[in-house]
Amino acid sequence: MSPLRTLRDERNRAMTVLDMAGDPIFVKDCEHRIILANQAFCELLSRAKHG
Repeated sequence: MSPLRTLRDERNRAMTVLDMAGDPIFVKDCEHRIILANQAFCELLSRAKHG
């Protein structure tokens, strides 16, 4: 398996775990932009989740 494929698979597994959490979870970068959010966070803000 290629390194890129491995990284994609790991990211997908991590997002699956985060999405299964009932609590809103998000990550911001150093410029305070949200760069990752789980489904509960998106639902809290009534926003569609983008890949």
